[in-house]
Amino acid sequence: MVFTRSEADSLLVACHRRCCLCHRFCGVKIELHHIDPSGCGGGNAIDNAIPVCFECHAEIQLYNDAHPRGRKFHPEELRAHKEQWLRVCKESPGALLLPQRSLDVGPIQALIDELEFNSEIVQRTVYDTIGALFLVA
Repeated sequence: MVFTRSEADSLLVACHRRCCLCHRFCGVKIELHHIDPSGCGGGNAIDNAIPVCFECHAEIQLYNDAHPRGRKFHPEELRAHKEQWLRVCKESPGALLLPQRSLDVGPIQALIDELEFNSEIVQRTVYDTIGALFLVA
């Protein structure tokens, strides 16, 4: 399913090509996610679209209902994020000029953090002094 180009362009201009969830500038690395999927009655009206970065899109898409962990993004929440961000873009565009804060969110950043942590541990570990080992009887 595809949103009309003119409506998609207008939405991308309105959000300044920033993700409506994490607010990072995305440039070409932005997607329009269907808030209500077509299988659930959602269509191609631009009201059913939310601009998101690749990482946030993965967070929305990859939630496993069969093995729930964390909190799933629901359509109502996505609509609220979209409305809130578009209001900020329209009413307070100066906020977009502020330096972006470092965001440590998303599965990719979590993996990077874990790998960096494990690398530090390996470099600092003396294997005969590792604490809290299991007692083998």
